Amino acid sequence: MTTLSIEFALEVLFREVTALFESEDTVVSDGVEDKSVTQTFGWKEPASLINSAPHIVWVPGDPNGSAGSIVPPRMPGQVPARSLNDFDELFYVEFHGMNRADPESDQAQYNAAMTLFHLWWRAAYISRSTRVSFVSASWLNDRKVRRAGATIRAICAIQCPILDTASSPALPGTRASITVSELDVTDPAMVVPVEE
Repeated sequence: MTTLSIEFALEVLFREVTALFESEDTVVSDGVEDKSVTQTFGWKEPASLINSAPHIVWVPGDPNGSAGSIVPPRMPGQVPARSLNDFDELFYVEFHGMNRADPESDQAQYNAAMTLFHLWWRAAYISRSTRVSFVSASWLNDRKVRRAGATIRAICAIQCPILDTASSPALPGTRASITVSELDVTDPAMVVPVEE
């Protein structure tokens, strides 16, 4: 029996962007001190991040719950197996920045959130593993209450090939974690593409 776990395009992008932020020791100023950027993945934002900044939250699907669409393959022959189609997966990213030195300044809060967005887009753009496209962005600020920073929500799409094999990686840079069991022996293994 073989159990296969594939790391999909959005997971690869999350891993590579967060790794780039860490390897470059990316910090942003909140007007008082320099802080590392916290990044989380999933539908439920951790309660500890709600009023903290700077942080970036990655959420699969768009804000209405759409996961994406199946489209013709963009680059057949570029991956190790025949590509049946591509999944044009939607996801959104929220960038929450805050300038504590000047909390009443809309421009300072704008700058804090926009800085995070630009840093993230740079990292996503230079990611070697995926094709990311920008769909739209919006501000999530309620003008009726005092703000604790500013938040931008960017909706993006990522191309992920759907391959004609269950055992090939989905993209260059993809890894598969497998567990092989035979008789009473079970061994875990990590499978990586030859080009790595």
